[in-house]
Amino acid sequence: MDTTNTRLSTRHAVYTGSFDPLSLGHYDIIRRGARMFDKLTVGIGINPGKSPLFTPQERVEIIEAVVKPFPNVNVACER
Repeated sequence: MDTTNTRLSTRHAVYTGSFDPLSLGHYDIIRRGARMFDKLTVGIGINPGKSPLFTPQERVEIIEAVVKPFPNVNVACER
């Protein structure tokens, strides 16, 4: 396949972590990533070896509220 004229139309980044809790450092990376990429997915990981402060659903809700000003950012969590 000749890919010399093929160009991706978007740049999609994925930022993963447990985000338990979401910190100002996490927020800063999300904010900067939203400016740098066409799309940013914040992926919430579940670590069964840790005792979480927040449930996965609570983390999704917290992060969705924080990223609301960034229309190109979405939140995903595999449970």
